[in-house]
Amino acid sequence: MLFNSYPFMFGFLPIVLAGYFILNRLRLTLCAKVWLTLASLVFYGYWNIKYVPLILLSIFFNYVMGHFIHSTTAKRRRPLLIFSLSTNILLLGYYKYTDLFYRKLE
Repeated sequence: MLFNSYPFMFGFLPIVLAGYFILNRLRLTLCAKVWLTLASLVFYGYWNIKYVPLILLSIFFNYVMGHFIHSTTAKRRRPLLIFSLSTNILLLGYYKYTDLFYRKLE
């Protein structure tokens, strides 16, 4: 399912938005955030289920790093931020470009 496909625009997106706004209107903001997170995992899982654990691991890593950055002294924040950003960029680069390099070598 792509962002510009009819199933997304007329099926998935309206259901997700309706659920989010209904939960917010009922003042269930935590439930609304969980709803969006689960909808995001369903969306990416629909594309390829094997990447859902990778996304969950990335979410967990970023949460932990954000907690460390927030709770440390100002002197240690910058190296932690650089490490976190570098890890995310390397992960993105690996999954985006590895296949391209393998195809070039064949």
